[in-house]
Amino acid sequence: MNRRRLLAAAGTAFASLAGCASVPGTPPVFVDCPDLSPEGESVCAHRAIDPPVVLKPSKWTVAAGEPDEIRFTLRNRSERTYRFRVDARVMERTDEGWDWIAPPLIVGGRGQTLGPDDSAEWLMNVGEARRPESDDVWWIPPLDLDPGLYGLLSSPVSEGGTRYDCLAPFRVESP
Repeated sequence: MNRRRLLAAAGTAFASLAGCASVPGTPPVFVDCPDLSPEGESVCAHRAIDPPVVLKPSKWTVAAGEPDEIRFTLRNRSERTYRFRVDARVMERTDEGWDWIAPPLIVGGRGQTLGPDDSAEWLMNVGEARRPESDDVWWIPPLDLDPGLYGLLSSPVSEGGTRYDCLAPFRVESP
């Protein structure tokens, strides 16, 4: 195998392991993962190698001021059952670190269960309100976000009590 093929294969394998191969665009790989919980483990979609649960965006970037949407999927890749709250929160990456930009955006539906190989999904609108077609998708009301780096956070807890702070980063770019 020549060097170019070997490097291409290694890059594809790494992206697949990281869970990013199915997300269009370029992930914000140089972004840190916030340390949010002294008793939890922070897991970021753009850096995850093989976590038991991961939260991934449907795309890495959206344009500011343009109507768009991002779907976020929380997937349980383990044999354990996890409990999670649907009131995921949006954070912004600033010079000082990660900051909350809004209170929990979904009310009700707390204490959901995510079994082995199950997934849960949120739909976030940017600039325009479009409710999801399915009741199985939690809807985050439209946000008017300035250009910058953001992330959606969900913190599932396993039946054994292990907490994972799952952050799915995304970038809002100038049009």
